[in-house]
Amino acid sequence: MAAQLFSGPMTSRARQPRGAAWLAARPLLATGLLLLCVVVGAAVFAPWLAPHSPLTQARGDAPLPPSTHFPLGTDSLGRDLLSRLLFGARYSLAIGGCATLVALAIGLLVGLPAGYFGGMVDGALMRLVDVVMAFPSILLAVALAAVLPYRNLGTVLLVIGLVNWTTVARVVRGETLALREQAFVEAARALGAGPGRVLLRHIAPHLAPTLLTVASLSAGTAILLDAGLSYLGMGLPQPTPSWGDMLREAQRWYRAAPWLAVWPGVAVLITVGGLNMIAFDLQRRRR
Repeated sequence: MAAQLFSGPMTSRARQPRGAAWLAARPLLATGLLLLCVVVGAAVFAPWLAPHSPLTQARGDAPLPPSTHFPLGTDSLGRDLLSRLLFGARYSLAIGGCATLVALAIGLLVGLPAGYFGGMVDGALMRLVDVVMAFPSILLAVALAAVLPYRNLGTVLLVIGLVNWTTVARVVRGETLALREQAFVEAARALGAGPGRVLLRHIAPHLAPTLLTVASLSAGTAILLDAGLSYLGMGLPQPTPSWGDMLREAQRWYRAAPWLAVWPGVAVLITVGGLNMIAFDLQRRRR
């Protein structure tokens, strides 16, 4: 009798893949994690992997081609391209991660009350979201960056976070609309729990899987916005190594030195592609 009662759960648990088998069953997630680990590893170990300082200039007034001394060549100022790519990964990941946290915080502050209270609160907050979404993200980011008196890492990630929160707010609102009708929320209200306690203790924890998916997509968008701002000259100031700034400089040398555009573009592609693969796998598994 006991064997019959426990054979089902034990069998299903034993059949669940673990470790490498679990990743093999999810190739999209495994590929995304691998790409992201490569970028994170390059950023963490940049001081040991970089053959030169990213700010040291060599003699000459034109980019140098790849060589044994400069594995990926140099830019027009003679700075080693590989070193600037490695240290640029640090800034891109920092901006992507911190800007995503800012976007998640704003999105939760707007989406949770909009979905829970509904009515006029929902209408007012969602009209605010519509106004922000009416402007192209890059245009709004450029406008905010131009207003700031100076630019550094903190202001750039703040600008991107202020632009990138609308999708989070819409997703959180939709999930909250569904969760507020669940039995556990009704039971909490019946026991006297106030709106704040219901939102923070009962609804917000159930949003974690959704927020993880949205955060992966938001981080990729933040890195693209950072590259776009730097390409337009509104990102991190010189001589900070930035992938977008490297692409901006490469447009002057796209015929004589095409490697200047190839490697920063590959770095952005690998990072954003890895994050999107993770997000798409998580989204597919939630359906």
